[in-house]
Amino acid sequence: MGKMKLSGVKKKKDLVKKSGAEKPSVEELRKTLGFPEGTNFLGYAVYRKESEEYLAEVDEALEEGLGQKNWVRTPQLAQCYSTLSKAVQVSNECSCSTVLGLFDTGQQIVTVTMSINR
Repeated sequence: MGKMKLSGVKKKKDLVKKSGAEKPSVEELRKTLGFPEGTNFLGYAVYRKESEEYLAEVDEALEEGLGQKNWVRTPQLAQCYSTLSKAVQVSNECSCSTVLGLFDTGQQIVTVTMSINR
């Protein structure tokens, strides 16, 4: 499976304008991006552009200062969060990360930038 990225602040602003909402819903994003019928929303993932890795797992002991974060190279193995707010919360703990919405078109995983943590 290949992946296509839709990123950049200008593109995101264009999506918001097209959808007519400050924070477009998943369904509005599907329609605005022209995804085929049956495109499945997988969830929100945390991504580090510098290393091109997706967050796969956060060790529970991390809250106690003993754990670690595990990263993977493919969106298929990424930890997906059901809400944008939870993904942003996790992203805030990962410097220079981005929250992506993951959509499965059946042929590829398409990523859409939702939030940037600089």
